[in-house]
Amino acid sequence: MDSLDFAKLHADCETSHRFMVIYRIYSRSWDEAKTTAWNIAIEQSVECPYCMVEGTTIADTIVGKIEQLSPDGPEHYLAVISYTPEAVGAEFTEFINMLFGNSSLQKGVRLIAFCLPDEMNHTFPGPRFGQEGIRQLTGIHQGPILMSAIKPLGTPVSRLARMVYDLACGGCSIIKDDHNLFNQTYAPFEERVRACVEAVNAAYEDSGNRALYVANCNGDGEESIQRAWKAR
Repeated sequence: MDSLDFAKLHADCETSHRFMVIYRIYSRSWDEAKTTAWNIAIEQSVECPYCMVEGTTIADTIVGKIEQLSPDGPEHYLAVISYTPEAVGAEFTEFINMLFGNSSLQKGVRLIAFCLPDEMNHTFPGPRFGQEGIRQLTGIHQGPILMSAIKPLGTPVSRLARMVYDLACGGCSIIKDDHNLFNQTYAPFEERVRACVEAVNAAYEDSGNRALYVANCNGDGEESIQRAWKAR
């Protein structure tokens, strides 16, 4: 996108108490794009037929509002939709859900950018480390940072560790457990984490490539916290 689009978005945010989101919509006509944008505004906010809230305070405040809809090349449109901060509160996960929840499942819809008013910038100041922090950790100061997952489910620890070693030697900077690797008998959590960390260190010694290994610490209840401490 042209940086002018972002500049205008920020300017609009400065004069509004709502946060703005840009979606790119694939559509064959402006009317069709408008219908899609309206469906996004409904789905990302109240998530029910509009007739259920029409004429109420919810319709006036909570429902997303289409602020702008403009062409963006052949069969594509940019929709700027605003939402009220009150619908998000101080819940970051709800903020992400409202940006691109169920609409992420719709074909031909892409989240492009968002802009927050000052009140939300104080609530959500941004990542602790950010892009520069990740670059410092990986030692990749320019260009793309490569990331991959080790898989598939059912692979023993020794083979998973070998994948980590090969990926790190090959220049992959971030290597993560696949999301379905937990504490299965063929790849127990502690054994897997220890072996993969050793593989990352061995790859650094052999190739000079510094990589990060990210363990999947998900678990039932407090088990996820305990696994995170073990991994650390």
